[in-house]
Amino acid sequence: MIGAFAFFGCANKEIINKVDEKINDKELIENLFKLNLKPFNYFYTKVNVDYESAKLNQSFKTSLKMTVDSVFSGTISYAGFIIGNYLASEDSLKATSKQDKCYFTEHFSYISSIIGVELAYDFFEKALLAQPIAVDSSVKYKQIKDKHKGYYILSSHKKRKYKKIEKDKMDLDNEKNDDIFIKYYFSPDSSLSLKKMVFEIPIDSVSISINYVKRETENNKVVPKYSTIHIRHPKDTIAIGLSYNRQSVNNRRSHIFSVPSQYENCNK
Repeated sequence: MIGAFAFFGCANKEIINKVDEKINDKELIENLFKLNLKPFNYFYTKVNVDYESAKLNQSFKTSLKMTVDSVFSGTISYAGFIIGNYLASEDSLKATSKQDKCYFTEHFSYISSIIGVELAYDFFEKALLAQPIAVDSSVKYKQIKDKHKGYYILSSHKKRKYKKIEKDKMDLDNEKNDDIFIKYYFSPDSSLSLKKMVFEIPIDSVSISINYVKRETENNKVVPKYSTIHIRHPKDTIAIGLSYNRQSVNNRRSHIFSVPSQYENCNK
């Protein structure tokens, strides 16, 4: 896990001081909405997952079959053995455990209860696809200069708001309870690819950083290769590394979720 995040640190160093040309807000906003378009209909990959929190440090593998904007499913493996399968949609999360010989069905929000931060299905799907998250046409995005000149930055709020967050001087009583502060970081080259996003939720003291460290091309489509997610909230700090391989796009695969007849409900 540590090695994975060390690699991310090296990737950052390579781009420092490369922002030379000015780009206006309109160009960055148009780029953001272009990247937000549905990239393809179907996605398949194998993912090596590194998960670390205060209570758990675990590595495992999962297959991922996704029908974009609808559902994703797959199997979970540990030490070379399949230990369960899952099916996730906007409304539900289903999973089985081979070790406990049981199954469960929950609302998708169950994942949020595990990590301690309320996140919608769309958030997870776009993070898995290395796409921009929470893009909103009603938001008046603004460009913020990066003092290190490593990125072009587009923000949902003015810079002074972030300074208040950093100095812990945000007047929460005068802020909207659901206000989320988002910064999108784009590469300093002509591609303007989305490199990372930072979410600040002051009312809940939550900070989320998603880094799209590496991508590659599959069937003329850009797909994720390596990403990291870092979540900090009052009760825990969570670090996740996602390493993708065997990616495939627009090859439709069925979502089959079956429960052996002898399995019992895990919640009993």
